Amino acid sequence: MNAFAEALAVLHADPNLGEDAVYLPPGNGTPVPCRVLRRQPDPLADMGQHHVRQVGWVFSIRVAELPLPIKGAKLELGSGREPWGVMPWDGLRDIFDVQLDESMLTHRVSVR
Repeated sequence: MNAFAEALAVLHADPNLGEDAVYLPPGNGTPVPCRVLRRQPDPLADMGQHHVRQVGWVFSIRVAELPLPIKGAKLELGSGREPWGVMPWDGLRDIFDVQLDESMLTHRVSVR
């Protein structure tokens, strides 16, 4: 494990930054518990005279925990959270985009 991978492991494990999630593959695949970091993209993308609203949330998942997430799978978020701590992104979310980062250490997973 290189220094970047170790740093990502520490960030994902931090209770203030990372949160528990469960990856649910399509069909009857085995659920995979993992830690995710929520990333907040700009809600509006400026395209000259037009603005495009981005839908959903983006999460970072380490490749070491989840080697190959796929579109069409689901991500369950916040299942162990106390009722007073429920967040807007909690629940069962559909994965509609997966991108591997440049360092090949994390997946950028977009859900809605």
